[in-house]
Amino acid sequence: MCYHQAIMKQKVGFLIGTVLLFVAIGIVIIVVRSRAPKQGELKVESQPSASVFIDEKHIGRTPIGKTSYKVNAGEYTLKIAPDTGAVSLANFQEKIKISPNTLTYVDVSLSESDLTTSSYVLWLEKMTGKKSELSVVTTPDGANVLLDDEPKGISPMIISDLTPGDHTLSVVSRGFLTRTIKIKLNAGYRLIASIKMSLASGGGLSTSDSQATSSAKPTDTKPTPKGSPTPTGSAKPIPTKSTNA
Repeated sequence: MCYHQAIMKQKVGFLIGTVLLFVAIGIVIIVVRSRAPKQGELKVESQPSASVFIDEKHIGRTPIGKTSYKVNAGEYTLKIAPDTGAVSLANFQEKIKISPNTLTYVDVSLSESDLTTSSYVLWLEKMTGKKSELSVVTTPDGANVLLDDEPKGISPMIISDLTPGDHTLSVVSRGFLTRTIKIKLNAGYRLIASIKMSLASGGGLSTSDSQATSSAKPTDTKPTPKGSPTPTGSAKPIPTKSTNA
């Protein structure tokens, strides 16, 4: 009897030790993951193709993030440098923000001058609640902002209590080309749209439309805004790809 009791105690001790070992391993994995830098995704497109730098580090040529390009969450200086050629194009540089588990989307149309270069940057910020918000910042500021062809005010501005889903954002400013992009708003997220407008030719009094079409989707993501950013990991808010008319 004593022999059998000793064997049973050994088996119970072994099982308890195994369970404790697995618990300890699980805790270690959780701690390591919690200490690992949180990451988001970056997608960069340009016309024409050009070299891309983050904080002066070369990361490749556009398009960046055609599949997935992970970046630690934080703020960075993004520079797009065109190739030297018969036509000299101006460099593009802007501060961007990478948020955890979301996509930041950059689309740039390079030109011979900074004044005629146009761009938009989309990224997401988590909010409380189930509604969506849209923050619009333009260069220059003071542009008229229209959402789904309805005037909303003057940039910079925040539009609150919006219905999640697909929308059309336009910015109009005298002397600059009108910019129109398709965006996707996600429940519980603010989409930030930073738009650099291109100076119009011929004295700057005319405007022309620029149409953005969806590229990256909240995964379906396209800020995920990808094109319009979406949160990554589950459904991602995504930014939307745009082309100039």
